[in-house]
Amino acid sequence: MHTSQALIIISLVLLAAFCSGLLFRRLQQSTIVAYLLSGIIIGPHCLKIVSDPEQINVLGEIGIILLMFILGLGFPPKRIFTMGYRALLGGTLQIVLTVLGTISLSLFLGWSLVVGVFVGSLAALSSTAIVIKVMNDLAVIDSIHGRLMVWYLIIQDLAAVLMIAVIPSLAGDAGTGILVPVLLSLAKGLAFLALFLLFNRTYVPRLQYWVASVGGKELFLIGTIIFCLGTALITELVGLSFALGAFVAGLVVSDSEYNYQIRAGMVPFRDIFLCIFFVALGMLLDPGYFIDNPGRVLAVTLGIIVLKFLYTFAATCIARYPIKTALYAGIGLAQVGEFSFVIVQMEYQYRLVSDDIFYLITTASLLTMAITPFLLRISPQAVERLSRLFVWLKPLVEDSDEEFMMPEDALRDHVVICGYGPIGITIGRVLKAKGLPFVALELNAQTVTKMRRLGVNCFYGDATSPEVLKKVHIERARLAVVTVPDPFSAEATVKTVRNLNPGCFILARTRFSRELDELYDHGADAVVQEEYEAGLSMLARALTVLKVPDHDITQEVETIRVERDELTKTCVLAPEALSKRLSPDRIILRLKARSKEEAIRELIEAAIHSSRTGEPDTITQAVLEREQIESTGIGDGIAIPHARTEAVPDICICLGTSLKGIEYNAVDGKPVHILLLLVANEAAHDLYVNTLSSIASLFNDGPFRQNIIRCADPAQVIMRIKEREKTLLDKAECKRGN
Repeated sequence: MHTSQALIIISLVLLAAFCSGLLFRRLQQSTIVAYLLSGIIIGPHCLKIVSDPEQINVLGEIGIILLMFILGLGFPPKRIFTMGYRALLGGTLQIVLTVLGTISLSLFLGWSLVVGVFVGSLAALSSTAIVIKVMNDLAVIDSIHGRLMVWYLIIQDLAAVLMIAVIPSLAGDAGTGILVPVLLSLAKGLAFLALFLLFNRTYVPRLQYWVASVGGKELFLIGTIIFCLGTALITELVGLSFALGAFVAGLVVSDSEYNYQIRAGMVPFRDIFLCIFFVALGMLLDPGYFIDNPGRVLAVTLGIIVLKFLYTFAATCIARYPIKTALYAGIGLAQVGEFSFVIVQMEYQYRLVSDDIFYLITTASLLTMAITPFLLRISPQAVERLSRLFVWLKPLVEDSDEEFMMPEDALRDHVVICGYGPIGITIGRVLKAKGLPFVALELNAQTVTKMRRLGVNCFYGDATSPEVLKKVHIERARLAVVTVPDPFSAEATVKTVRNLNPGCFILARTRFSRELDELYDHGADAVVQEEYEAGLSMLARALTVLKVPDHDITQEVETIRVERDELTKTCVLAPEALSKRLSPDRIILRLKARSKEEAIRELIEAAIHSSRTGEPDTITQAVLEREQIESTGIGDGIAIPHARTEAVPDICICLGTSLKGIEYNAVDGKPVHILLLLVANEAAHDLYVNTLSSIASLFNDGPFRQNIIRCADPAQVIMRIKEREKTLLDKAECKRGN
């Protein structure tokens, strides 16, 4: 192949992968699926832009070597020992059950034992890249089921290394008597691993230090690539797979002080070569096969998803995890992973399977990967429904707590902590020190056992379950603290607590602002957003270092917190009545403006004209600068532009409405119909905070907002606001009375 032809082919491959990758990113799908599809499109079975996949296979194999090397980097031996025995048991059982079950089904269908082992190995592995990416997007990776799935994926990745190691031993087999060559291959691989680790633990660190000190960053990276490729070549020469050698090379340097630098340098190369690998693999797939055999492909796809769900669910239940955790794991891991395509490519290369089985399995595997993001997104709803079907399994699977039922009068006006992780433990420690009664619910059995030994009222139970919450007397609780990191579980817990105890104050946590509305809608009284609170803490410490007075720091933090609460619709009714500060000449019905800036200027001009004080340009600049930090369009058709400036003597308020709506870049992307301008002097801190809170409380009601928009007279607007203030005050008095 001429140099120009090679460059054209590689350029076309990367261009196709780039375009399809952008499209699939936009659709929130895996780029692996995009690369496979781009290979199908430009390959010999479709557009025939690249007629022979062998032209780029060498580059793809380099991608596999780098992938396995980086996988080894992430597996320092000490990491394995941090895994709980139940996670290790569940992950191992998942692989064993899937392989054995698939082999049995393959033999029933008339396939050979070798084919059964091949298909079982594929089905046992899940997609680490897709599952972790979607769990990160959904903010559930720190939940109980999220952490469990990560451990399962780690165990699968280690199993993939063993599977790859034994494939060459099957190459000359006719389908029977495969046990001996498999065991020999495993023994050979383990012996090589032991000798290589023993040899390299002594010499590799010294060599790394010498290269890093003499050669610098560039030569250090080149030396690492040579070490990786050289080890892969050695394993290939001794009859093992090159992928195993690359993994061992990564394992050798996993505990090195240069680990992160090696990873940072190798990842870009890995991504490019892996992209080429998946494109080359896609070229082997024939779309005509799916068109000719849609029934078979869809049946195998459904079979992989259903059977793998059942095997993973069963393995997790045997490991005595809660039913819901097992259901989440079963749904989340019911796909075929990227390592499966490495195995299928090697099997096809060694001609261990026929073309028909190759096309059938790879096409079905591709479909399982494509549907995974959808399955993970609907998993909370699916788990809630399926858990009712498997409720009979609970006594057999879940750990019981003999002392779970609290005495009838043991707890009253107490605190219920839902989720006893690091945050829950911190809260519990202080409550215990202050002598305040509390009880905690946790789904990590090891944490429960440890806390019970320390004398903490910590019980094993799912806080989303009404039965569990009733056992800790949630109906008599004064406060419920929901610390679970999983947003879906947090929302379900908040909703359940609110249904069982309408008067209980519910404090919840969340990681992202997009989850605030859901938690408030389900009944939370206050929500702590992690990123926001971290920002406030860093701000306070920064101001302390800069010698800003403590009083000013407290004031700034309080002001920002109230502004944020206003933007996130915290229900607070401050004593400052808005109706007393509004007059008809500070109300503009049917604003002429159509843009955010025009509307703000129109409101400021009306407010200044009414009070005849202030500097319009300075006020406008202050309000627009505040908008640059974060849009004050809080959604539901309302915006509260506000700022603090010395340009006004006290406080300035103006209200405007628009029937057509104003493009405001609100958080929900919808036009704004009500604008409330609030500008205050720096010295009027308390008045500013209280008024801002009052506005947030008053307009946190849909029918009330609609009434304001429909008002045809400023006096009518003021009357509606007075009625709303009275309603909220009456509710507050009633709540205090109860």
